Amino acid sequence: MITVNANLFRIVAMCQSTDPTRFYLAGVYLEPGPGGLGVVMTASNGHVLTTAYDEQGDMDGASPVIIGLPKPTLSACKATSRGESSLAIDVTSSSATITLNGTETARAGNVVVVDGTFPDWRRVIPTVKSGELRTTHFTAPDMKVITATAAALSSPVTINSDGDEAALVCYSAAPHVISVAMPVRSNRTGDHKATRPYWM
Repeated sequence: MITVNANLFRIVAMCQSTDPTRFYLAGVYLEPGPGGLGVVMTASNGHVLTTAYDEQGDMDGASPVIIGLPKPTLSACKATSRGESSLAIDVTSSSATITLNGTETARAGNVVVVDGTFPDWRRVIPTVKSGELRTTHFTAPDMKVITATAAALSSPVTINSDGDEAALVCYSAAPHVISVAMPVRSNRTGDHKATRPYWM
């Protein structure tokens, strides 16, 4: 039985893909944390990736797996004024149970165990480089995912980018969560260094 923080799972799942051609991204990838302790949860829509470390999570000896939950179950994972819930996923029976303070609050029997290989997400985590500030372009839908994640974490956002590679997105109030945003090509030509607007 895999056990993770329900609200953290829900927040990471906001980044999963809805594109049927990317079925292997249609869920949250769960794997053991550093040294086998805790659970690392990762999701990506192919443009933005979010990963979080649940130190209290437990893989219970299970192999890494991609889990998709139905929307009502994800909604039930949201933290309330009564506190954070725990999400227990039984991979063998494809069922999930959400408990709050030891009391079951929701159950789902149509958990999707995605049959696919999750990409090596660590390869896209950028190295923060120091130096000149440069412009980076992102799509509105990608920024919507990032702002929704920040809102769910009640955290300010810091976007670190050198303008050429993926941007590392950090949430200061939640250091156990990061996102990665892939930049898009700009129609601008020439120098892409950040400058003050012409009208200032």
